Amino acid sequence: MNIVSKIFVAGVGILVVSGLTLAVQASSISMKNGRTVTGKSIEWREGTRDYLVLSEGASIPVPEDQVAKMAIDKPLDLDQAKNMVASRQYQQALPLLDAIIKQYRKLSWDIDAMRLSAQCFIEMNDSKKAADAVDALFVAGGTLPPVVQMSYWKSLQKSGDIQRLQKELSRTMGTGSPDLAAAAYLIRGNMYMEDGNQDAALSDFIKIIIFFKDEKAVQPEALYNAAELMDKAKDPRAADLRKTLVQNYKNSEFAAKVVPNKK
Repeated sequence: MNIVSKIFVAGVGILVVSGLTLAVQASSISMKNGRTVTGKSIEWREGTRDYLVLSEGASIPVPEDQVAKMAIDKPLDLDQAKNMVASRQYQQALPLLDAIIKQYRKLSWDIDAMRLSAQCFIEMNDSKKAADAVDALFVAGGTLPPVVQMSYWKSLQKSGDIQRLQKELSRTMGTGSPDLAAAAYLIRGNMYMEDGNQDAALSDFIKIIIFFKDEKAVQPEALYNAAELMDKAKDPRAADLRKTLVQNYKNSEFAAKVVPNKK
């Protein structure tokens, strides 16, 4: 049996899910061949992996791989859920988000709801549900904002799920944006350092310093930690790193840690 998500375009369709009322609208699908298809409703059909655009007397199937973009009005409840998340009302936001995810399956706005749902579980320190929510988000093609991604990594580390954390860090190093990749190297470097693997830690910090120069948020800590490890290895280049740290990031907490005689 196909799983079908439907959004009504003529006026406002009212969908009731588990006692929640979602007011939703949709408009059109733009295809890669330049054609735009509009109708009274748009359905996602899981079995055939296509969209069915219903209009007066016609049903037009649009294969998933032919879709360039969809113009679908935002669920009215999404802003309410977003405000709840911002106000740390995570439990209250989750039912709204879950309903949107189900009703907007493959219909654009499910990604936004999935991202917010994952953030709720991360902030609630529910590492198991957070991991499941993040996996579902990534499978759907979504990403987490950098600050939320960092919180997720920290929650995995805190929960002791190191295997999943290492998998997440490796994935981000290979495919993530520069800011997230640099942050991933920093977290892994700190993990190596805590485990006493100084060579591996130093390698990660040096990668940040050399390959991620534009990522200012992680440079101070990478410079400081690399200098500390070089000291232990009696490497004179530690002084150069501290000089860069003090000159370029003088207002950072790590520059403040530099001992005068180590500058």
